[in-house]
Amino acid sequence: MSHKTNRSGFTLVELLTVIAVIAILTSILVPAVQAVRAAARQTQCRANVKNQAMALNTYLSEKGRFPMGAKGTMPAPLYDAANPDHAAQGAAWSAYILPFVEETATFLDLGFTEADSWASGNNEEACGSTLQIYRCPSDIAPAHFETNGMADRVPCSYLGCAGGNVTEDNAGDMDNADGLLFNRSRVTPSEIPDGLASTLIVGESLFIWEACMDHWYIGSVNVDANFDFSEFLGSTAAPINRWKKTNDTTCNDLNELSFGSWHPGDGANMGFADGHTTFLRGTIDPVVFKALGTRNGHEKIPEDQGF
Repeated sequence: MSHKTNRSGFTLVELLTVIAVIAILTSILVPAVQAVRAAARQTQCRANVKNQAMALNTYLSEKGRFPMGAKGTMPAPLYDAANPDHAAQGAAWSAYILPFVEETATFLDLGFTEADSWASGNNEEACGSTLQIYRCPSDIAPAHFETNGMADRVPCSYLGCAGGNVTEDNAGDMDNADGLLFNRSRVTPSEIPDGLASTLIVGESLFIWEACMDHWYIGSVNVDANFDFSEFLGSTAAPINRWKKTNDTTCNDLNELSFGSWHPGDGANMGFADGHTTFLRGTIDPVVFKALGTRNGHEKIPEDQGF
């Protein structure tokens, strides 16, 4: 009488086949999942830029002008040493629009006089609070940073656009910028012949401490001392992602002033003064990009630039 043996388990060949199939599926699915996540982060980041641009536009609607890009010392010859309001105070555009991004309570706690320090009290607490609208999900900067006497300062992923003629982040360039947000700026619509829809106002930036590319929101001890305006402001005189292209690790003003991002591809989310946003490629004509940062250059933007 013969006995049949029931086979159980897998043969070695079958097991290897299953492992190979799993490996192939993983090699296909993992990059796809990563791409989906990267796209989601970029979408959220673009929404942040959109909300900032819209908040700046709402500020314009209510006040009749855009906010100051930064509150440094009143430029000469207007500066009056006897007038305390002419002194630097160190506030950023990102502070002035807080009521328009659902952060009214934070705004009301801030002190906006020369006597108020950004390294103590409510001002320091605000600079150390995590505000998601100022943080791109793709940003690799640390969540908090100790600097300028502030123990838990939070990096910012975005810069206001000072213009297309700024190549240094000192008061000299920032006093005479040709964009919308600069030192003591109070730009009105009549001063923007280029039009709101053709003038950049905000965009993404890279935070790289080792290259002095440090960007922050709300307030700054350095701007209060009337220097290092690149903590809040950028310039279209610098190419998008300049640091990535030059790999220049020195403290270079153009790197500090440049817009850029960690998103796949070469480009950055940028917001215009009318509130619309777009992802500008790093391959954009430098002349066109520079023109987009100016308010009154009367430049004509070629239609083939895609925005």
